[in-house]
Amino acid sequence: MLSILLLLAGAALAFCSVWIQMQQREQEWLRQKLRRYESLSSKEEQERQLASNIAELERQEEFLNTQISNLQQESRELDAKVYLQAIDYYEPKFDFIKSSQYVIHLKNLKLDQEKMRKDGKAFISNVKLTLDGNQRKGDKMIKSLLNLIKEAFETQCDYAIREVKYNNVSNLEKRIISTFNKLNKLSEVTCCEISQGYLKLKVEELYLKYELEEKQQEEKEKDRAIREQMKQEEKERIKLEKARREAEEAKQIEKQYEEDIEKVRREMEQAAGTQLDDYQRQIQYLQEQLSKAQTNTENKEKSVSNFKRLKSGYIYVVSNIGSLGRDVYRIFMTKNNNPDVYVKTMNPAVPFPFDVHFKIYSEEASETVEYLHQQFNNKRVNLVNERREFFNVRLDEIEQAVQKICRETGALRIEKFEKVPQALEYRRTQAAERRSDYHTTLTDAYVQEEGEIA
Repeated sequence: MLSILLLLAGAALAFCSVWIQMQQREQEWLRQKLRRYESLSSKEEQERQLASNIAELERQEEFLNTQISNLQQESRELDAKVYLQAIDYYEPKFDFIKSSQYVIHLKNLKLDQEKMRKDGKAFISNVKLTLDGNQRKGDKMIKSLLNLIKEAFETQCDYAIREVKYNNVSNLEKRIISTFNKLNKLSEVTCCEISQGYLKLKVEELYLKYELEEKQQEEKEKDRAIREQMKQEEKERIKLEKARREAEEAKQIEKQYEEDIEKVRREMEQAAGTQLDDYQRQIQYLQEQLSKAQTNTENKEKSVSNFKRLKSGYIYVVSNIGSLGRDVYRIFMTKNNNPDVYVKTMNPAVPFPFDVHFKIYSEEASETVEYLHQQFNNKRVNLVNERREFFNVRLDEIEQAVQKICRETGALRIEKFEKVPQALEYRRTQAAERRSDYHTTLTDAYVQEEGEIA
């Protein structure tokens, strides 16, 4: 019995040992698994941290992009302000049309300045001084002081007038006035001064000089444009004349071949035998040459036609009362192959379509539109940029100018003339706005009436 118990105890002990080992292995396995989960948990934490860092960096990037955008906008605004300050909006003080008028006025102005200096009205002294009891020495000292003031003031004025440009004319005027005030302040003790009248003439000279140079530059650019246009027109004229001459020569050659063929045919009527074959070969040869000459004539005449076509085009007069108001017209030329479609689709940014008042075909389109622009040059909407072809003018004035060109040149063909703009979309929009205002008024009145009853 005891042995059985010992055997059972031993078996139990062995089982317990095996079970403990199994438990230990399971614990180790669980520890390893736990470590894996711990690693996974750490990885997830790292990923969460990384995601948080990325989100923070993205927020910082967005903030920096916003700052950069704001700085760029401020930079553009600053550039615009600097540019506006640089050009320093200038309103002309004189309204001379030609530079020669400025030159004459400037010359007269200098004569006025010289007269003021000679008459003692430019640099003046209102006191008599004596030096060592000597009046002559006192007068000499006053004269020397006035000469010093004159040299200082004239030097500043000469510099300003010599260096004046579009971006410094106002500052140079301020410099002249500042010099005037400083010199008069310094010479108060000796009662010497520069007169206001002389200062006015110097400032006037500054602006005259500036406007003269601007006018001369404008005239140079216009002259250059005219020369280029004349040069281009001369080239076109030479090419056209050459094409016409070649076409005439080709016609003469064609006519000569026709006459030769007719002559051979007459001679052929009197021929016989082998001589007849010779005439037949001559006719065949002449007909081949005639065919070439006819082709050449067609090509030359086509060249003449192409040159004429290049100079021709359509001139349109259009309005847009909904976008531009009344009595504002665009006068322009187009050589587009489909001009009507071009007019309908031009300027898509404006809210309403354009209405066509004139559609005119001209053999000399460039010259015609240039003439019309010159007729209304003083009525341009944009007085600075001549490429903006809008004019504040009545339609009957445009009609008179067009009819005058027709009478004088006969090179125009008026294909369309509408005196009153249709402006359909604009008028419908106005009608819709009136209906809307009417219904709004009725609704407000009804609401007010209901409120009073309540």
